[in-house]
Order: sequence, then structure tokens, then C-alpha cells
Amino acid sequence: MAETAIIVAIPEAEGAVQHLRAQHTRDGAQGAPPHVTLLYPFTDSSRLVEGRLDEVAAILGAFAAFDFSLASSARFATTPRALYLRPSPDTPFREMTRALVAAFPEHPPYGDEHHDVTPHATVAVADEETLAGIERQLLESLPIVARAREAALMTHEEGRGAWRLGRRFPLG
Repeated sequence: MAETAIIVAIPEAEGAVQHLRAQHTRDGAQGAPPHVTLLYPFTDSSRLVEGRLDEVAAILGAFAAFDFSLASSARFATTPRALYLRPSPDTPFREMTRALVAAFPEHPPYGDEHHDVTPHATVAVADEETLAGIERQLLESLPIVARAREAALMTHEEGRGAWRLGRRFPLG
């Protein structure tokens, strides 16, 4: 069994943030690319039948591909703190998440820990001093201009270490 997530990968951000993610985030160290999460946790891999994935494909296929930028950073007030990049516009990400949650209400985003999900691309999770240094370094690389063409299913098997790319879901 594996945990799963539906994400929009941001290959345009790899040069600027992947090395930071690998050092300062658990999922980055486990091979997850820079991304905006649409739905995590999704369903356990044992329940991933073709019909369920076809439903995800139909939902996401109804959304058009779109351009966005990562031009500013912010922090979540978690412990430890998290530094992230804000996608702009963020409305398409919010709408895709809402559509997925409407279809799969048994999988609330982040286990229903947050009432308003903020679209974001996590760069680092660390203490404030470390994040401040990373943020100064990162600002030189901004803005990052990107295009959302597809979403993807990611799977992570406990004990195996790496997040793996599964099925891709092209945007309309």
C-alpha cells in the first residue's frame, strides 16, 4: 500500500528550488518535484482502480492549461515554519482542488487540517533563521514563469523512500 497525491509539477522551478527542497523538505528529499498540491492525501494505492483514475482524468481534463508565475514567497505559521512560493494566479489551482474534493469528499485536502487551502509550492521547512537565508537566495531567481499543462498522481510507499510519478492527467 502507498499514499498518493495529485499535484501539478513545476519543472520550470527545478533549477531554482529542487536542491533546496531536497535539503529542507521531506517530500523533496524523497524525490517529489517542485509542485502545487491539488489533493493530498488522495486514496490509498490499493483503492486506485482504473475507474477512479478515469474520473480524476475527466475532472481535470475539464480545466484548460494555463500560465502562472511564482513571483513572491510567504511562510506558513507552522512549527517548524514552512517557506513557499505563491502561484499567481492561484484561482485555477483552487478550482481544481474544489472539483476534486467535490468528487471525492472522503479525501479532504491535508486530512481536513486547513479550512481554506492555500495553493503553494513548498521550498523549505526549517527554523526562521534558515528560512530567511533561503528566501534571500531564492528571491534572486524570481519570478519563475510556468505553464500548467497537466496534473499527475504521485505515490509513496512507506519504507521505499521515493515519491514516484504515476498517471498523468492532461488539462483540457
